[in-house]
Amino acid sequence: MSVLAIRAHERFGVYRRVFLRKNRTCAGVGLLIQQSLGGCRVGSLEESEFCKGDQVNFWIEGHGRIAGEVCWSGSHGVGLCFDQPLEQGDLLHLSELVRSEPEAEAQVLRLFGT
Repeated sequence: MSVLAIRAHERFGVYRRVFLRKNRTCAGVGLLIQQSLGGCRVGSLEESEFCKGDQVNFWIEGHGRIAGEVCWSGSHGVGLCFDQPLEQGDLLHLSELVRSEPEAEAQVLRLFGT
């Protein structure tokens, strides 16, 4: 049986390395897979590293820190809900940034198998 899920914000597919911090320490490096005004999905992380309700910060080179909370965690990564929804201009900047692919980033993406 399929279930229709209505989301508050449209999601966009992206692929870029992100750095996550939890409890003021580096919690891991993952792959930003989807983003929206209200949150994002990060893959290629170990499931046990994050639990629903964890407060995390993540950043992408070229963009500032974004704070959020883990809203789900599973074998395919984690879902983050941003503490403050992004402004439309911030989403556009972030989208352009994560869709650019400098050579160093291309090497990381190859490691993730994309």
